[in-house]
Amino acid sequence: MDRLESIKFEIQNTASDYIDDTFSFLNECIPMAKNASDTLKDYTPLLSTSTANTLTKVKNFDMETNAKLIAETKEIIAKLDADIQRSVEQFNQKCSYTKVHLGVVSKDITQFKAMLKNNISDIDSLDHQGRSPLFLAVITGHFDTAKALIEAGADVNQCGHENKSPLFIATALGRADLVQLLIDNKAKVNLADLHGLTPLHITSFIGNTEILDILLESKAKVNQADVRGRTGLQLAAIANQSLVLQRLLDKNASTSHQDKAGRTALHHGLLSQSSECVDILTPVSKLDVKDKQGRDALFYASLVEDQKSVEALLKLGVLRDNADSNGLSALTIANKLNNKKIQQLIRS
Repeated sequence: MDRLESIKFEIQNTASDYIDDTFSFLNECIPMAKNASDTLKDYTPLLSTSTANTLTKVKNFDMETNAKLIAETKEIIAKLDADIQRSVEQFNQKCSYTKVHLGVVSKDITQFKAMLKNNISDIDSLDHQGRSPLFLAVITGHFDTAKALIEAGADVNQCGHENKSPLFIATALGRADLVQLLIDNKAKVNLADLHGLTPLHITSFIGNTEILDILLESKAKVNQADVRGRTGLQLAAIANQSLVLQRLLDKNASTSHQDKAGRTALHHGLLSQSSECVDILTPVSKLDVKDKQGRDALFYASLVEDQKSVEALLKLGVLRDNADSNGLSALTIANKLNNKKIQQLIRS
């Protein structure tokens, strides 16, 4: 970043600590003053009319008026700093941000801990979206501040929007370090959001096996269902996460569980054309299970024109002539799709 860009950054962030350096630079580099004034002009809309007029004067910068204009420029930035500071305070008040909320992105953990100690009553306070400082620390990925908050007594299970917990957010972001930190400090692994989704559901769909192993070791419930009745195994089948699916099967995840539509993990795998998961599920699933529309695995295999699965299901002895609630069978579907190979397989 060149020096002019540095000035722009300093003014934009209204950092008082940088003001003296800014003016030292102007004083030492008078030939660049006009360019500096053009940089400052970008911020004219933020200034009062009188301040903007003063800013215009900087364009006429010369050696004789150096000291006077530096003083005026310093006054400009002081007013700008005050205006923005008031706006920031009003914004923070509107959003219910405490010093602890604002401090979670701090790079100076020692300073953050000192501030936290002086504002400990705000450790679990909520902003306008119902988020605690710990929730914000997790969602912004700041491990050190999250750890400091937990060590100071922050509630690790205080949920935010839609009842999503910090552990849920850490899982969704793929942050195994934060997941482990939260679980080590008694985060509830089976706490569900308003949709009934738990961290295990999310990582099953995303496919993060590292986090999945942490959750399983912490006794996450493999057959817990969301509000639509879907388990982690079913979500893994939908997303074709074969490694996750195998791990869940190893932990006795149910292949016969049916969601609220009556579909099993195999049904979902076939519909999503998740070939790797279908290959794993087919030999270990009950093949004649029907959903609420009377459709079985063969029906869905025919529907998505999965010849390989149709052949595998038939070899395992699945019923060929099952019809759904509309009277449609796997063969009927193959006929409608004019898939002669599947027609031949079913008829043979």
